[in-house]
Amino acid sequence: EIYIYDGAQHAFFNDTRASSYDADAAAASWERTLGWFADRL
Repeated sequence: EIYIYDGAQHAFFNDTRASSYDADAAAASWERTLGWFADRL
């Protein structure tokens, strides 16, 4: 699956880089990632 996080830039998950960090997109993508692993492992 592919998700596009509107307004999120490259490295949106990097919380040490304030210029691109997007807390909402990071939280949503992490939740989806953990869900993906939970379904498959």
